[in-house]
Amino acid sequence: MAMTKPTDILFEVLGSSTMKKGFVLVQNAINSKKGLCMGLIAPFGASTFKRHLTAAINSGSGEDEFLKPLREVIAVWQYLNTPVVKDAILDKRTNLLNAISFVARNATDRSLCNIDAIFREFDVDLWQTAATNCKTVVTQYIQYAHNNYTQYADDNGSTPANWPSVQNTLDHYDIAADIISPPEAPYAH
Repeated sequence: MAMTKPTDILFEVLGSSTMKKGFVLVQNAINSKKGLCMGLIAPFGASTFKRHLTAAINSGSGEDEFLKPLREVIAVWQYLNTPVVKDAILDKRTNLLNAISFVARNATDRSLCNIDAIFREFDVDLWQTAATNCKTVVTQYIQYAHNNYTQYADDNGSTPANWPSVQNTLDHYDIAADIISPPEAPYAH
């Protein structure tokens, strides 16, 4: 494909409805959760999580409803850290920086001459903020669930029937959450 405008090279890297090469397919559940994680918003709703947690504690069953969003957020970062996807992300970020640098070097509008420096700052901050946000949410809700089960046991003299399984799962998720970290930047920051 012949590049006719500086923006053409950006669309070649980012992809568009007519340039689909380089896309990595993923399950819808992970893809939608990935969108929330990278959108810098809470990856799941607090009130829904708390409602499902309370129901699981009170009934001694149904814990998958509050564990599912934790599992999905961890799965997003496991997916992003698989070698194939990690390499694809690194390649896309490198290619995007190259494209932006090309635009900066060839721009007739002087306001674009430092756009590559802006990209470097934004790119690193985006990934760092997304990872920090997700890890904070996951670890806080793991602790919140532990605390609520403990409080139930203190108040009632016994734990709900599902506590051994839930405790094991939460401990596993707490360890698994260590994978939630930003990928390396393809350039010095």
